[in-house]
Amino acid sequence: DDRQASKIAESVAAIRIGAASQKKTETKLATSQEMRAELDSLPLSGLYARSLEVYEQIHGNSDVEGCPDTPAERDILIDRALAYLQRADDVSDRAGLFSDNETIEDVKTGDLKYILIPSFVAELLGEQMETDLRAAALKRSEEAYKRFLERCVTMKAAPESCVVACRRVIVEGTNKAVPLQDAATQRAERIARHRREKEVGDKLKMMLDVSRKFAGDDSEEDNGKECADEAVVRERALLEIEHAVLKALNEVPMMLQEIEMLEMRAKMAGAGPPRDANGRVGP
Repeated sequence: DDRQASKIAESVAAIRIGAASQKKTETKLATSQEMRAELDSLPLSGLYARSLEVYEQIHGNSDVEGCPDTPAERDILIDRALAYLQRADDVSDRAGLFSDNETIEDVKTGDLKYILIPSFVAELLGEQMETDLRAAALKRSEEAYKRFLERCVTMKAAPESCVVACRRVIVEGTNKAVPLQDAATQRAERIARHRREKEVGDKLKMMLDVSRKFAGDDSEEDNGKECADEAVVRERALLEIEHAVLKALNEVPMMLQEIEMLEMRAKMAGAGPPRDANGRVGP
């Protein structure tokens, strides 16, 4: 009869849904295993290069191959980029790539880019928008930014004008109330940093445009060309570090404000509606 036919149809549908769910789980597991294998096989340079490729996909426009179409796809790419970056960070730490006894001047030009790894980690963690995990992601982002700033201060890679602000974020990491005079000084510092961040960003864009324009141009035969190229690469790397420092100093205070707001909202939600002395809900 109709009821039996309906039950059979529901059973078939449930089997199909279960099979689809199992296939999805198996695909996810296979992808995870492939990812682990890739992470284990890639050297530091490969890990960093792959993280930048995924980073470009996340922040690219619709013309970029692999650009996410949905928030869920974007979150998957963020997790993937973080996996590459965090493994790269582990590899660089184990290799002792950066020493507390060294300054930025002691670092090889080709290794300068790896100083930025904690900054990229912090930025991507700050872009994870899932509501239930947002506060935790922001706290991890704050810690990554502080680690990056501490590295830059220790290695004298941070601009001299930003060292005091960097140390303030590293030690305090909070927007505590400050005297009016100090608040005015900090506001002037923020304005100056925003201005400098824009200047550095514009210069980096110009350098990138020039490098793309002349990429693969071997017509110029100049014995000093290789040295000149390395000088340009080093200048660009140092500017990228400075830009990341300025961005971190501007991002952390806003991040802390959002964390405070999310924690307050969670506390209010957990408290429930107001109750009287007898525990009854009421004004």
